[in-house]
Amino acid sequence: MSVTHPPQVESQIQLLPPEAARDIAYYRERLADPSLLEAAVTVRVLDDARLAVPVGPGRLGGYLPYDVLVLAVEARELLTGLPGFPHLRLHWSPDGDVCHAVEWGEPQPDTDDDVRLGRFYGYRESAIGEYAARRRACAHRPPCPGAGAADQEAARVTCRDDVTGWARLCNGLVVFSDTGALAPDGTATPPRRPEPTAP
Repeated sequence: MSVTHPPQVESQIQLLPPEAARDIAYYRERLADPSLLEAAVTVRVLDDARLAVPVGPGRLGGYLPYDVLVLAVEARELLTGLPGFPHLRLHWSPDGDVCHAVEWGEPQPDTDDDVRLGRFYGYRESAIGEYAARRRACAHRPPCPGAGAADQEAARVTCRDDVTGWARLCNGLVVFSDTGALAPDGTATPPRRPEPTAP
């Protein structure tokens, strides 16, 4: 009896030289030390090729965001053992438009201070200033209410997982299907339960 083997499937994700990344010009223009690009690698997922910039002088950490957890896991496996990519881990994405990220280096500071974050990632001061000015306002029209506002849950959903029952809103609030919430500063709001009615 002959055994048939399933066809080999090419991985959805692979490492390429830094020049293959669609965003190499972005980093070249913004990094305080562009020589970090010499040790960078491109992580290609299907047709999307993004640059993974290692830690080094002035750059304490880095990350690549993914909307699908399995892709973040595969990216972490590909980066494992490469110089400049220590302490690889999976985490929530700092980007509001996707949920997951593979991170390396020191943990990102727990702050919304764009200047501090920009310095952590090794960007030039002028690039940090430009980014901070663009990020100050919500791009949605009308603008989303801020976290802490009375109507904070009216902000637009930027990321969701219906299986586990949560969604992240534009203002950073994470809401749960049980009506609980988690604010960007870590403050938890318990679920709203209906008051029992007297018989």
